Amino acid sequence: MKGPVLITGGSGSLGRQLAERFGEAERTVRVFDLPFMDFSGLEGRPGIQVVKGDITDKEIVAASVARVDAVVHLAALLPPNSERDRAKTFAVNIGGTENIVAAMEEASPDATLVFTSSISTYGDTSAESAPIPTSHPQRAIDI
Repeated sequence: MKGPVLITGGSGSLGRQLAERFGEAERTVRVFDLPFMDFSGLEGRPGIQVVKGDITDKEIVAASVARVDAVVHLAALLPPNSERDRAKTFAVNIGGTENIVAAMEEASPDATLVFTSSISTYGDTSAESAPIPTSHPQRAIDI
């Protein structure tokens, strides 16, 4: 892999850590996040491209995905914000993910997608043995 790695939700704490790790590996990183987020320490750095946009905007997502080798998809509304507006949460968390996948299929079909999600989709698993398998029944504790 030689092309950029797109990190959606890239201005957050995990996104920043990943950008640093990819940078240490001499990989170009494209950080994608909402325009009002704090991009300090990312903008103007060699090897880091900053894209300000909304994951629900198909056009900006398509442009961001073009010519990438991988997408690390971190962008999402999380609790407690996700619990305030169900429609917005679904638009961002589901619709935004659909936008990423569609853009990848169109512009970067050979790229790898790393999708992060919350273990909370499985419900309270504290009394179960780790690791929790993907076949575990879904008993979400939040949106």
